[in-house]
Amino acid sequence: MKIIGIVLAGGMSRRFGRPKAFVVYKEKYFYEWAKEVLRSNTDELVIVSHPDLKKEFERNGEEHIEEDAAPFQGKGPLAGIYTVMKAYEGEWYGVLPCDTPKMTPLIIKKMKDFITEDVEAVVPIINGKYQPLIAMYHKRTESIIGERLAEGDYRVSSLLDRCRVRWVTEKELEVDGEEFENINDETAFQSLLDDGER
Repeated sequence: MKIIGIVLAGGMSRRFGRPKAFVVYKEKYFYEWAKEVLRSNTDELVIVSHPDLKKEFERNGEEHIEEDAAPFQGKGPLAGIYTVMKAYEGEWYGVLPCDTPKMTPLIIKKMKDFITEDVEAVVPIINGKYQPLIAMYHKRTESIIGERLAEGDYRVSSLLDRCRVRWVTEKELEVDGEEFENINDETAFQSLLDDGER
């Protein structure tokens, strides 16, 4: 079972005021934390990003960087996932945004354990909130995503409505949920730094 890891690092982070992918936490960029989480659970890693950030990734030594496929540039995470599915042949695709530095490799490993032949997505529901961007998607979903994008429907929920999903709870993953927190602004980042110092 070949799994391609997708680091979603294309947002321009307007709320944060700077690209979140290159925020430094414990001497690593946010996106590097995401790569580390996916590395041991995937066969190949790809970063999906905005054209304006591609050179910055290259300066940091990254090679597998994709921009959203035309004509879907800037159309959100579904466009990024679709781009990688088109460019990299795998059976499953593990997706992780670059702004969840508390995520762990063990959680991704546990999610892989819920992959079965009869499902097309493994998506956590953490404290009642679904997490479709920290998830696993089968290659079969590529055509569904392509249809959604072509119709101008960029919502991840529209994909989940059309495929067989194995929802996984925090109890099944044996977590309390804080690992799934997005760091969306400077206030959240400061809290993250404060927690790290305790």
